[in-house]
Amino acid sequence: MPEVDPFVSYSFRPFRIGFCSERPTQADVFEMAALSFTLWGGRYNPIIDIGDLDEARTIVRQYACDLLFAFHTSKAVLDFVSSFPELSWMDFQQSLCDTREDTPIPVFFDLVSCCSNFIGTPDAVEWLHIPPDHQAFPSLALVFGILPSTSARMPLDYNSLLAQSYHPKIDLAGDELPQTPCLRISELGGRAIRLLPVRRDTGVFIGDVTNPLLLRTFWNTRAAGISATLFDPTRPAPFLPWIARQVARLSSGALERSRYHLWTEEPDRSEVPPGLRAVLSPLTEGLVLADWAHALSPSAPRHLNRIHGPKSKSSLPRVTFSDSGAILQFMPDVPISAWQSSGAEHFMLEVRGSAHANHSRSISFRPPYMPTANQHLARTMGVLPKDHLRTESDGLALISEPSQRIVRLRGGFGDELIADMFRPAGIEAALSDKGRYTDRLIRHMGGLQKCRAFKIPGVRSLIAETINNAAITAPYATQRIRGAVGQVTDLDRFSDLVLRAGQKHPLTSALVWDYLLRKRVFLPGAELKCEECSLNFWLSIDDLRSVVTCTYCAAQLVVGPLLKSNLDWKYRRSPLLSVDASLHGSLPVLLTLQQIHTLFPLDIIAWSASMDLLLSDGTRCETDLAVVTAHTFHPSCLVIGECKTTLEFNGNDLRNLRNVASCFNHTGIDIYIVFSKLAKFTDAELTLIRALSPGLRDKVILFDVDALEPYDAFQEAKNAVINMEGLARASAAAHAY
Repeated sequence: MPEVDPFVSYSFRPFRIGFCSERPTQADVFEMAALSFTLWGGRYNPIIDIGDLDEARTIVRQYACDLLFAFHTSKAVLDFVSSFPELSWMDFQQSLCDTREDTPIPVFFDLVSCCSNFIGTPDAVEWLHIPPDHQAFPSLALVFGILPSTSARMPLDYNSLLAQSYHPKIDLAGDELPQTPCLRISELGGRAIRLLPVRRDTGVFIGDVTNPLLLRTFWNTRAAGISATLFDPTRPAPFLPWIARQVARLSSGALERSRYHLWTEEPDRSEVPPGLRAVLSPLTEGLVLADWAHALSPSAPRHLNRIHGPKSKSSLPRVTFSDSGAILQFMPDVPISAWQSSGAEHFMLEVRGSAHANHSRSISFRPPYMPTANQHLARTMGVLPKDHLRTESDGLALISEPSQRIVRLRGGFGDELIADMFRPAGIEAALSDKGRYTDRLIRHMGGLQKCRAFKIPGVRSLIAETINNAAITAPYATQRIRGAVGQVTDLDRFSDLVLRAGQKHPLTSALVWDYLLRKRVFLPGAELKCEECSLNFWLSIDDLRSVVTCTYCAAQLVVGPLLKSNLDWKYRRSPLLSVDASLHGSLPVLLTLQQIHTLFPLDIIAWSASMDLLLSDGTRCETDLAVVTAHTFHPSCLVIGECKTTLEFNGNDLRNLRNVASCFNHTGIDIYIVFSKLAKFTDAELTLIRALSPGLRDKVILFDVDALEPYDAFQEAKNAVINMEGLARASAAAHAY
């Protein structure tokens, strides 16, 4: 079991709930908005129309929904909700309130709890009520917030509850906000929340405000953190004052913006609607015309943004070790001593744990971001119930409540976490025999970065020459490591290579040999000649004693007379390095893993050596390595590949990996395919790569001997290699494919 020193930070945030409906009407949109506004963070909940399944599924992914709520209970909507088992929660009965008791209890941290916790001292500040007969109601209701009437969907009367919390309502009259301070429902429910990344785009939606599609798209755009207003060209007067107020703030610099959008139903129309020209005249530059019906379509960014708690807290977790792995536990400090709530309200506890990719065995308290694998990863990380875990781009989130006092997480080994990623793609993955050998070799050396000695050609040659238990002397070993050719040696290229802390520079063959001995790659011993059978046999230094047994004839021999005064020690490879069939492919695998780790030391969540794969169609193949990387604002990447010494990879190798990659097409995971070898790639191999389709060719990364031996691969493009996409581009440029 590797000793790890994990760290953890955490914060609290609301649920992000997708409100699912089927062909919602205008009234449905306003009711879903009103229900959302009763929740902490509700203004960021998307409204999903399952009439277009592709778009609906895209919205679930773009908004990183934690849960789906069936606003309509038709079979189509319920089937859509059930098609996301990774977002299920057994305790959630498709109701925003628990009505099993006499008094309804909110299931989620709600607006009343926001009043109790996010407003310092209760006072008589009124909340802004938008009357339904206000001429600009369609826009202001979705911007400032409205509350629902009591119904079967919401049995609580939030108008009365807010009044009891010292916040009576005040009606908005006319085109001016009240002179006295007042609460806006949308702002109250959005307190103590950060959206990352921040989206500074803003604009106006132009169209018929009775159109449900316009209202739903307008709501979802604001739910993505984009500041927007509504404008109906058929009756412009009620909306112009509010647009003018926004434009004035933009012109004065009170609001930051990058672009101002005009979302219209007819994107080809080149002129600004007449009623808006005068209002928008201060914005002489940066106007962008767009189609409001597809403002956030499947072509929009893969991840719009995420909601986070106000600040992260660090914790010093307690770690225990057992046969099942490392168990991390900590006590989250619930904000404001003990969060007050009006019932058993739930929220999300975000946990950002550490990944330990450079340990002797990959172990991580941070799962890869792959929502479809939520429940598989929950089992691996010891989260119970398994439907309480949600993976995030920078960690995980757990369904929690104020009474939770202890959080326990199991560190997942690299091959376990990666196998969990394969399962939703219909692939069963397990560490192969060759993978177990490579994993054991890396652990023997002490981790990926402790394997740098294998970069040196002389070291690899020395290992290859000592097959069949051949014994060598130290002078011979240092000469082979040096690899002398005339006045230049192979080792000169590695003069700056660091093998261990405190090492002298430049690197010499003696230092390399010393390192190999310290890592027990080679073991010292003596070669003795038996007096009975006259055969030479070798004994390790651990087995030498005053009387020894001949390994051939079993004769008992007194060692003293057999030793020379100038004894020359003989060295053999460690038994771990004597499994030649497995060793043959292990060195390029570990060097490739090491090089990826060197390039992205902070982004790697988990890695694994060779894994056997069983696809859903019964095809069996393998990947020689698997690496998972993640970035806060990018999807997780899974790297698979084929590693060889000097043999060529062929069309079958490429076909197998391409089939594996295709299984991840709809999982939201970026797949990259690595081919590496301890030689130069041949023209035939490069021709196979060039024949791929552009989309797949852009996901291929090649490591030849010139990329595996240096400390940094693709040094000429080092500044551009900041992620896997940059690495793939650097590889394509280096090999011209």
